[in-house]
Amino acid sequence: MKHSLIASLTLAASLVSACSIHETTNDVVTIKYDEGGNLETYARHINEINRNGQTVVIDGKCMSACTMYLGANRVCVTPRAKFLFHGTIPGFGYTKEQSDRYMTDYYPPKLRAWFYGTGIDKFLVVFKEVTLGKVMSLSDVGYCKEGGQ
Repeated sequence: MKHSLIASLTLAASLVSACSIHETTNDVVTIKYDEGGNLETYARHINEINRNGQTVVIDGKCMSACTMYLGANRVCVTPRAKFLFHGTIPGFGYTKEQSDRYMTDYYPPKLRAWFYGTGIDKFLVVFKEVTLGKVMSLSDVGYCKEGGQ
């Protein structure tokens, strides 16, 4: 019984870690694949990245709460970046509107206006993929140079 519990916990941990692939150095956090997750966890990570002066390089699929990284102080994208948006699913004690506002407070102003103006906030579990060019123009994010921003 003890071994099956350990095996189950190990499997659960590996499944959770498979939901995002980030590579971190002293100066750069590279996002290779990220399905999103808890808004408060992302907010804490972005605040830590900003405090440390790190650059976020988005180099793959960035979904849901991952899109909050577009509001980091230093962020750039590669041609492999893909962005998928949807409205938030409210957490305990928060309304949908409060959760959406919490997430979009991290967005640059043009991206935030677009999010609400297109009705994406109404999408709960259906993702809307947005072209890289559109995301770059709405967030004023550019392509990465060698080694980061």
